Amino acid sequence: MDVYDDTKKPKKPFPYYLTVTIIAFIGIVVGLLQLLYSGKISDAIIVGSVIFICALLSFTYAHYLRKKRTEQLDK
Repeated sequence: MDVYDDTKKPKKPFPYYLTVTIIAFIGIVVGLLQLLYSGKISDAIIVGSVIFICALLSFTYAHYLRKKRTEQLDK
């Protein structure tokens, strides 16, 4: 059960496209770091992709929940 103080209006959600851009940048940086340490491009692609996908899924779900809550409060 959610327990929140409904007297305050929640913050406007962060723009989704900007979140995806930041996550992609983080995935690329981690992939490049992995490339420097291992020297294998396949390892770098796998690590960068896994970081990107995991972060994207969690932020997408959180964005969905925030958007849903905002719509409920507007009604």
